[in-house]
Amino acid sequence: MFDSQNNNKGGYNVGEKPERANSLEVNQYNMKYFMSGPIDNVANAGTTYLDIEWTNQHGCGDGDLNCQIILQYMCEEHKQEQIGSTTVVNRKRNGERESINPYRPHRPFVNKAQKDNEERRHASHRFFGLNEPWSWYDKCTKRHRNHGLFVADQKLRSHASIYTRQNPNGNRYGYECPEERDYYPYWHPTDWIDIAVLVDKKADCAYYNAESFNVKPKGECMQKYPGQTRYYKHDSIYNNKFDCESHGGEWINYHNYLEEAPEHTNQASCEQAKYKWVFAYRSDKFDKDENSIKKKCVVPLKAPECLEAPYSRSNHLGNGAGITPLTYRWKLPHFPYKKPQRCFLRIRYNISTNDPKDRIKTDPTVKFLNKLPLQLAINTAQFGRTFQDRSHMFILEHRTNVIPNDLNIYNVNIRGKRGNIVQAFPAVEYDFVPKRLNITTKDAVNLQWTGSNHNPTGNAGEGDRGTDKNNFVEMNYAPYSLPVPFSSDMLKSAQVIHNNAGGSKIYKDIEASLASSGYYKTALEKVRKSSNPRFKLNGQLNNASPSFPGMILKWANPATYYYMCTRNNNFTNRSQKGRLIIRNQSG
Repeated sequence: MFDSQNNNKGGYNVGEKPERANSLEVNQYNMKYFMSGPIDNVANAGTTYLDIEWTNQHGCGDGDLNCQIILQYMCEEHKQEQIGSTTVVNRKRNGERESINPYRPHRPFVNKAQKDNEERRHASHRFFGLNEPWSWYDKCTKRHRNHGLFVADQKLRSHASIYTRQNPNGNRYGYECPEERDYYPYWHPTDWIDIAVLVDKKADCAYYNAESFNVKPKGECMQKYPGQTRYYKHDSIYNNKFDCESHGGEWINYHNYLEEAPEHTNQASCEQAKYKWVFAYRSDKFDKDENSIKKKCVVPLKAPECLEAPYSRSNHLGNGAGITPLTYRWKLPHFPYKKPQRCFLRIRYNISTNDPKDRIKTDPTVKFLNKLPLQLAINTAQFGRTFQDRSHMFILEHRTNVIPNDLNIYNVNIRGKRGNIVQAFPAVEYDFVPKRLNITTKDAVNLQWTGSNHNPTGNAGEGDRGTDKNNFVEMNYAPYSLPVPFSSDMLKSAQVIHNNAGGSKIYKDIEASLASSGYYKTALEKVRKSSNPRFKLNGQLNNASPSFPGMILKWANPATYYYMCTRNNNFTNRSQKGRLIIRNQSG
């Protein structure tokens, strides 16, 4: 689905619901996060926070190179009944197979029906994962690349945007466009929404804030099918206004947006609602207009947050300063129309140097002290390079009536995969995310995790081979490896705001559910099933689901709590422990 540049190593399997391996899309588990509330003020009341962690091999912030880390997301309305469908074109999904999406070169389409038929053939099957739609890549194969970019001595095979210095042979990865992948900010519209840009020089923030597609419209050449006046094509070879209009096209400055506001059908109504009346861009929709390109009312976006990137050293896929993971705390968006969204996250890591461009050649021999010939190791396809990773599909849900709009929610999840430190690398072993969380008595925590039954069977770990299983039990103190023997003070003192895992809000039921990864919904069910060996929970959670749908908890009094996973916490091999610190909130 995308070019990671990670040597085909690392990554995590898609989450699953059943206790045994099953690759069908209907059995995948999608992490579900509640949107932030509608309140937007200095205090950030009603914000939902999600910690994003990563590693970057070549460092950032140490002065050895130029670097930027760009975090983005894309969403569409989520309809549960579409899961597993083979008829919904361009439905965003994880897919069921690891093979690449189908694509075949074709002659120029003579009408829209030809284009729609080709798209339907390639972009509707659940077997293949999909982020960008088929039309996005197909357009990329036609549009001329930016010839003003530095290509060094790389011989790009053609003029289309699928050919870049980093991708000179035009290799395909899913339906992403290589030119858009390799360069930020991009000069044409895209489906990605900017979250944050993390830079090595804070002075660069003014540029990135101004150029983000969140706030700056980007141009696209719109042309109609030959000899027709009704439908627009989804593609054009022209990449600039002059060439576009010189060949009879319309250069449209499109805007990015959060979601449409369809009840506002004119500019005055739209602007009165504090929305924007613009040419709105989504690559699977923008060619749907007939006769003329039409404006619509949309919920606008803000410029991305721009911060200094967390310090990390070169040649190290590990923690940063303070021996903590490289982390960005994302404030999840609020979609005012309250429609659930299926989303994907993308993170890119761009690096470059300040070397004179005219001296950058493949493995050149240079003279040191004007007489000693020395050969440098330079691959110009990677001299200035973009790395990338993406998430599996996750769901953003609006807050139900029992979740106050002004409540801050911090997500506590589980990271890692089965295997020892060598087998899992460059991914990581199991742990809680965040490992230590500081909140106040006015905040809440959403506990949720996912795992897979498709790990390599030879990877080290507890329980059945190849499986991820987790649970959540309280400990008395951090250095312990034993859970509390009787009831959990942590859960006994918690207010259950929402229980997405089923069952009641009684603390004994919550204890049973979290300790069994949802296998028991209530304490009574635990008693009943435990009396029958056929239905009893396996002590290593082998018959429990690898995924837990979550619950939101809140505490009224300050305290510090410690917790662990009984299956994976294996002293001297791996640790899976967490800590929650709750302090008073004044005011």
